[in-house]
Amino acid sequence: MSKYLTRKQVSECYPISFSHLAHMASQGRGVRYRLIGKNRYIELMR
Repeated sequence: MSKYLTRKQVSECYPISFSHLAHMASQGRGVRYRLIGKNRYIELMR
């Protein structure tokens, strides 16, 4: 499994919607993510 997941991949694996992840990020809350190119990736915790 990759160390990073996109918001879409997270929403498919966990009970949280893509739009909710985006909304939380716009408010400065929620999970940390990294910008790689134009895409946002959520770093998995170990």
